[in-house]
Amino acid sequence: MAEIHLRGVVAIDLDGTLLRDTTVSSLLGVRFGDPLEIAELERAYSAGEIGNDVFAERSARTLRGVRLDDVAGILRSACWLDGIRQAVVSLHESDLEVVLASITWAFASRMVADHFGFDGACGTEMGIADGVLDGDVRRYCLPADKAAFAVDRCRRAGLGPNRLAALGDSQGDLPLFAAAGLSVAVNGSEPAVAAADVSVRTRDLRDAVPLILAYFSTLELAERVLPL
Repeated sequence: MAEIHLRGVVAIDLDGTLLRDTTVSSLLGVRFGDPLEIAELERAYSAGEIGNDVFAERSARTLRGVRLDDVAGILRSACWLDGIRQAVVSLHESDLEVVLASITWAFASRMVADHFGFDGACGTEMGIADGVLDGDVRRYCLPADKAAFAVDRCRRAGLGPNRLAALGDSQGDLPLFAAAGLSVAVNGSEPAVAAADVSVRTRDLRDAVPLILAYFSTLELAERVLPL
């Protein structure tokens, strides 16, 4: 089989971007914890009063003893942006790697990545034994960490950060946007739209694909005209 020349990496946020108007933590909090407590944590995080480390520590205990199979069922029934799987296929067909860059629970990120065909995922790690969550946070993932994760995927492919396209919706995506050659706010908040190179409002992820492909085509044309 001929070796595939990877053109770039596309890093996509999960909460608020692919999962519209809610978060993984909120979905799990409604089912397994105290919805009011999770709502207050979400408010405090959005307001910048706490970081994801505090959020994770306070919400983790409600997930102790929860089975991954039950989490998967909740995620399958969630309200996702349309066209995710098809968008990923289109990006793969254009020789782009597609990863899920998220600060939410890594076990959920990996489930979502596997379901929709992403090439990798990051997130906050919780201990798991025999398919059951133990409620102990093992490693935090902060906004800067998901940016570093995406940049490292480029580095591992021998690509510079200008070969990274980032999609997100909130202030938590600003470090990812700053690290990328192209940043796309998808149904973004005011801070995300202000920081992004381009903004799109849509219910279908496929609407962002032409923007991404146009960026890489323009980049490659410029490199042929003015080789580095």
